[in-house]
Amino acid sequence: MASCIARLSSRPGVRSPVGGPSTSSKDQQSPLAAFNHRTKRLLATSRLHAIGRGSVQCLFTSGLRDVRRYPGRLPGLPRAAADAAAEAPPSSSSSLTTAGAGRKSKSSRSKGKGKAASKAPTVLREVRWDDVGLTARVELRDGQFLVDLQLDPRPPQQPPSPSLVLHWGVDDWCSPPPSSRPPGTGQPGGDTGPCQTSFTQEGRLQLSFAQDECPYQLIFVLKQPAAAESQAGDEVWYNNGGSNYVVPLRSPPLQSFMDKVLTAESSYSHWSLPQRLGLAAEVLDAAEAAGPPGMAFLFTWLRLSSTRVLDWYRGANLQPKDVAAIQAHAGERIAEKARSASHPLSRLFARGALAGLPRGGGNGDDIRMGILNIMRGHGIREGHRPGHDEPFLEQWHQKLHTNTSPDDVVICEAYLAFLHSGNHDDYWRVLWDNGRLTRGMMESWTKPIKAWPQHMPHLIPAFKHYLWILKTTHSGADLDTAMEMAKGHMDDHTRWMIYDILSHRHEWWVPGKIVEARTRLAQYWKSPGSSRDLQLLDIALEGWMRTCLERSLEGGMGRDDMVEVVALVLRGALLTLDDPDLHLCALLWERLRPHPAHPAGPLPGERWGREWALGARAAAERLGLGLTAHMDTVYGLVQPHAESFGRSCSLSPAHTANLGEEVVRGQPLFLAALLLQRLERGIREAAGGADWQIVSMPAPGSPPLTGEVVAVGALAEVQGTVFERPTVLLAGSLTGVEDIPAGVVAVLTRSSTDVLSHLAIRARSQRVLLATCFDEAAWQAWQAVAAPAPASPGANGQQQQQQEEGSATGAAPKRVAVLVDPAVSAIMPAEAPAAVQVTADGATAASASVAGSSDPRVVITLQAPQQTSAWALGESDFQPGLVGAKAMNLATLRRRLAAVMLTSSVCRRRSLCRTARSSECCRRSRATPPPRRRWRDWCRRRRRRRRAADCLVLSWRSCDGWWRMTWWRRRIWYGSWPPWQRRRG
Repeated sequence: MASCIARLSSRPGVRSPVGGPSTSSKDQQSPLAAFNHRTKRLLATSRLHAIGRGSVQCLFTSGLRDVRRYPGRLPGLPRAAADAAAEAPPSSSSSLTTAGAGRKSKSSRSKGKGKAASKAPTVLREVRWDDVGLTARVELRDGQFLVDLQLDPRPPQQPPSPSLVLHWGVDDWCSPPPSSRPPGTGQPGGDTGPCQTSFTQEGRLQLSFAQDECPYQLIFVLKQPAAAESQAGDEVWYNNGGSNYVVPLRSPPLQSFMDKVLTAESSYSHWSLPQRLGLAAEVLDAAEAAGPPGMAFLFTWLRLSSTRVLDWYRGANLQPKDVAAIQAHAGERIAEKARSASHPLSRLFARGALAGLPRGGGNGDDIRMGILNIMRGHGIREGHRPGHDEPFLEQWHQKLHTNTSPDDVVICEAYLAFLHSGNHDDYWRVLWDNGRLTRGMMESWTKPIKAWPQHMPHLIPAFKHYLWILKTTHSGADLDTAMEMAKGHMDDHTRWMIYDILSHRHEWWVPGKIVEARTRLAQYWKSPGSSRDLQLLDIALEGWMRTCLERSLEGGMGRDDMVEVVALVLRGALLTLDDPDLHLCALLWERLRPHPAHPAGPLPGERWGREWALGARAAAERLGLGLTAHMDTVYGLVQPHAESFGRSCSLSPAHTANLGEEVVRGQPLFLAALLLQRLERGIREAAGGADWQIVSMPAPGSPPLTGEVVAVGALAEVQGTVFERPTVLLAGSLTGVEDIPAGVVAVLTRSSTDVLSHLAIRARSQRVLLATCFDEAAWQAWQAVAAPAPASPGANGQQQQQQEEGSATGAAPKRVAVLVDPAVSAIMPAEAPAAVQVTADGATAASASVAGSSDPRVVITLQAPQQTSAWALGESDFQPGLVGAKAMNLATLRRRLAAVMLTSSVCRRRSLCRTARSSECCRRSRATPPPRRRWRDWCRRRRRRRRAADCLVLSWRSCDGWWRMTWWRRRIWYGSWPPWQRRRG
């Protein structure tokens, strides 16, 4: 590299890449001089990258490759930073790495012969607990996991006390391996129990675990021993609020904590909602360390709990103050994961779990004492205290003392509705509408409520205040409650905006204002240590925005309005979802707006004209694919866990079979899919698009689809039908909530299909072809080969009998093959092909017909590709016989969409590698390889020339394109054959 830089700097008009002075010259026409600035920036960038990576030769090659992929931009650095780095004088480390590129010094070669230098330690994570002033740092050093525990320094004025003792274990309080125990470690509980190790006088303790026996977590509590003159009972224990201190070391196996949760839910005799939340807080760190599958399990568990599928009351009683404390602790822990988890999907699942949790906190004793004060203050009998007998309040009071839960908020709202009207129907209606509570459910509780309330309207003011006390503890994402709890954690302007939204919450402009307010609110709830009430407020605003938009859709919306609403939904959803693919989709969709927030401006062409509609269709399909991929990932993570809960806890399939789809439909981006479905037909009419929209495809590599074609008026007509033979259904209409009947291999329809509907999700999970036809002629071609559907769906015997009767009358279903061409979005019927075989001349044909058989055979002929002498083809040389459909489509797009920046294409010819390997030169080289010593000597003589070629190649990049640069690079590096090959070739 040093010689390479010297050559460049010695040429006229070229400045040294390492910051040296420029050499003036009258000759300014040199090709190298024209590109010296670009070369200098690349070398400076490679030098800066080399400092972090440690391998200069590899770094320089990596930088060259990145520049070739992204023309005009340096890898990893903005343009201004690269220019500044090139102009700055090199530091000692950068000078050393630049000069040492391509060869090792004598000292480095001598060091390589000895023991390899130890790698720098890798910091895996760092955890801090402010309640005890403890910091845990996990490093990976020389194959050892090192845990460094450091206590904060003790204040000078504090009297001396015994050192803290670490009471610790691994995984789920298992005994740590003997090799990881520091000197002085004891086991007070026996050989199989946890250990105790004292901190040093400096408040430090180090633990080490071998890589082959490292546990997935370190779990511990702290003990402050009693002073010598005190009794043993004066010792103090610190246990992180009851959930222990946990330091994750590596990703735990998912089954390790799944079995623990499933055992508790299925077999514990004393179990309630607060105990479930306590266990959730305990396994939260392990779930995050397991990645999205672990957090998906936690979300599924709490989702089944919030929908009351899992028990809330099972022989367990807790005081309201304990319930409030447990709920607050679990909510804070999960809110922290929703803010700081490493994976975007982990943050998404933690946010979804937080939305269904009770808020917790507040003063739990106010719940217990508040109902007592109301009863005593209004002369209502309580226990043995005399007064007016009101059995409903007495029974509710017993439940509040032992099993308070979010159900109490619903009961209070229903009781207030009854007190206002005096009609018990209002009481039962509110119970069902707000909490899905029935009389049978309330009578089955551990503390049942069997009595009907009495009409005492003078209790309305008291229970209005008591409702607020209940909401303070139990209502999490309620909009008004969340705002009251979070109003002190934001600036005045944001607070005014949200109160303005609450005052005009039913106006048409509220959704746009909500996105603006949430954008300002994000800077607060995303900051470390922020209150969970800010996240609950953001969740409540997001939910109200969806409610307003769904109400607007029911009233009708124009095409331009739907384009704006899709952009609004994407901006709101991406405030909390860090998905790079959906961010790109949102940027592309911004160009559909008349005044986009995009540097490229709106799409070319007149709005809703053909040119504009082509770009709009591309943006819609791109967004549809992004939504489909994201939601399929969410469904695939949630649904298996729901089924495991159903098996372990004996849950009804009605609660678990469709849980993954319910979660998908509950996502904010589901509204964008609904709007895309309504926009689809209008965009296609304006753009003149393809005849088919393919929603779901069969599995890659599966055999061609063949089946009997059956036409039905609507897919709902054959729900429950079991088709004995593979069937292709032609459904005139569908709604998206139907199931795919058994035996169906393809569903073709005329209705626009939502890509996130129940039907679409099931089709993709079952690998069933689902497509929508927009062309009447293409649909009639399928109707011509179809037979009518069975008249009585659901009865297999009747269906088979009708098919046999239809065969006798000549109306039997015809067995055809489904030909799918995704390149042009075409789905065509064809005769069912026979077994395909390859003949001696390479052509493909069907096997010959059997004598006397009426089964027709289809002969398939493949067109032989055209041959060319060119090694590579530019876009101007693309022809259907030379290149494939993808290359032809890219070339066509560049001609039709000249204003859209598309990447230019270069295609190599077919059998290029085979031709190169069969050349005369390659055959002789393989037959007589050069001796190892002669090859090594030749490489040493060529080394300096190869390093110079790295810099010379850069001057060719901007004028001839990256592919020509690669050609010249190889010509310079390998163009001169070794002497023994030069004589032969």
